[in-house]
Order: sequence, then structure tokens, then C-alpha cells
Amino acid sequence: MRTFTRLACASVLMMSAITSAHAEWPDKPIKMLVGYAPGGAADKLIRPVTDKLSKILGQQFIIDYKPGAGATIALDQTAKAAPDGYTLHITDSGPMTIVPNMRKTPYDPLKDFTPISMIGGG
Repeated sequence: MRTFTRLACASVLMMSAITSAHAEWPDKPIKMLVGYAPGGAADKLIRPVTDKLSKILGQQFIIDYKPGAGATIALDQTAKAAPDGYTLHITDSGPMTIVPNMRKTPYDPLKDFTPISMIGGG
């Protein structure tokens, strides 16, 4: 878990270094959307990461749970958010690979998202 937390923190720090050339990021809380209910695997992965990033970046991470529809509700909300780095999302491969091949989704998994880091693996 420590390795995953370090990799995620390093990725966000690299992203913030690139972004800081354009503006001071982050200057407000960052929303982390989760497509599953609290207490699940995604929650157990993201809490230590956001706690550590809050300390490093000096900004609060607000974890916003939007369970339902195989996590596509949260992904749709993320896709529609302003592309300013203040709305992030944690997901597994299912809503990005399987669901779009089974039914029409309100988001395009290839065009609507920019991967930042992998924080868990099997």
C-alpha cells in the first residue's frame, strides 16, 4: 500500500509542477469522485492517498461517493466537470472497458478522461 501511495503522490506532484507554470494549483479543495459506496475497495485505496496528498499539497480532498449504475454515474459527472484539475476520479477497469462495450455510456472512456496514476493492482 505504501508503494501505491507514493506512486500516486509522485504523479500528482508531477502534475502540479507542470500545472504550476500556468497557475498556482491547487488553490481550493479538490473533489475526488468515487463510483462505489463508502467502505469498499476503492474507498480503502483512496483514503490513505488523499490523506497524504492533502498534507503534501496543503489542500483538502473532498471524497464524493456517487454509487450506482456500475460506477457510470460518477464517471459521467467527472466527464462533465470543468477540466481544471479540481475534480478527480478513482475507478477500476470495469466502467472504463467492460461497461462501454455492453451498453451506451454518457462518456467516452478514451476521450473524456486523462489518466494520472495507477494506485492499485492485482
